[in-house]
Amino acid sequence: MDKPLSNFYLVPMHDMTLEDIYLYYNDNRFQHEQNFDPGDLDFSIQSQRIRLLRSIIEADRKIAYRLSVISEDRKMIGVVKIAGVFDPHQFICDISYSVDKKLDGKGYNGLILNRATNLAFKEYGYRKATLTFLSTNETGIKTAQEVGYVIVGLMKKHEKIRGEWKDFILLEKLNQDIL
Repeated sequence: MDKPLSNFYLVPMHDMTLEDIYLYYNDNRFQHEQNFDPGDLDFSIQSQRIRLLRSIIEADRKIAYRLSVISEDRKMIGVVKIAGVFDPHQFICDISYSVDKKLDGKGYNGLILNRATNLAFKEYGYRKATLTFLSTNETGIKTAQEVGYVIVGLMKKHEKIRGEWKDFILLEKLNQDIL
């Protein structure tokens, strides 16, 4: 992609075609397979159909927002999920995202995270955003810090990946506009 990095958009995942979703997740399987147990992953067309249905239902209920990151030519280059933490008094969301393997390391991660965080704060009204990274993902942690997230803790043996309990770093960012 020779276009400037800022030329991408976040759109509801359910506005994409099933084929777009299927191709993105299958082209980027490796990224997901290294962060989850293989038995937890399903890249089938049926699984992607369910992902699209969840996008509609969760957005309608205002509990999570599944977004596609698309380039100007409507190619899907990433995904974002903004999920509300279920306490109506806290107004906290958790953000997760991934970027197409061909674009990883080219500056998109920080831009996408920053844009997703701004959307969570300005559009959805969250007071705080959190995200987690494997403790070994120094690049992801550094990227989050560059867009204003701060490390607030280490979650020891938080998730089992490939049969081994892994440590995660928890980061957060406060919405300064509503504090």
